[in-house]
Amino acid sequence: MKRALSIVLFLLCLSSPLHAFSDGLKKYFTHLHSKILLKGQKWTPAEMKQAWDQFDSEIQVLLGNWEDKEKSSANYLITQGAWTKIQITDHEDVIDLGAIEMKFYPLETATGAAWLISLYNGMGTIPSSTFRLYKFKQVTEKSGAFIKSALFEEIQGPWDKEQLLGSTIQIQIMRKGPLAEFTTYHMPPSHHGQAEKNNRSQIIWKYDGEKLTPTLWIPSVDWHLDKKGSVVPGRGEMIQIR
Repeated sequence: MKRALSIVLFLLCLSSPLHAFSDGLKKYFTHLHSKILLKGQKWTPAEMKQAWDQFDSEIQVLLGNWEDKEKSSANYLITQGAWTKIQITDHEDVIDLGAIEMKFYPLETATGAAWLISLYNGMGTIPSSTFRLYKFKQVTEKSGAFIKSALFEEIQGPWDKEQLLGSTIQIQIMRKGPLAEFTTYHMPPSHHGQAEKNNRSQIIWKYDGEKLTPTLWIPSVDWHLDKKGSVVPGRGEMIQIR
């Protein structure tokens, strides 16, 4: 875009909660989205990691309120990470660049309280998403903190990690308790002229408060190809992970 853009963050956008995310985080993502989408700079793995780090800083502040019943509740945290559009103005025109979102899922594990948190950063038609686990660590009788326990982007498996990080993630809790179990669905972005509809992949996980373990990988959830190369609705091969 040739005209100089006056970048203004809309804090009172009707489509976004008034109190979702800090001003600093929204300013960071406004700059990032503008740099990638409007100035044509490359979206690199290093940029992606920095974006996740920015989310983590926000999470650590929010989970630092663990002694406050209201601010440590799932309902409060959900409002703080709710879907928020990133927008700029060009004179009187409003330009949607993308959106950010964090979703919080409370867990109770063998070692105590934990949070499963999904992160989404969508820039135009370019999604990126991941998840992380934070567990509570008691320091003294009256003090403690939630610390990072596991990051999806650091887990190795039979999947294409770059492809999954470039997808939209959905999480479903399957079981709470000492050994929590949940599943993640990964939806790749749509491509112009794509003949076949998108197809999610799926990973089933177990978490005991210390270690995050993938147990099942399903590359094709919505449809798969049979031996004749025909499209068949439903899940395809299921790969046990040991």
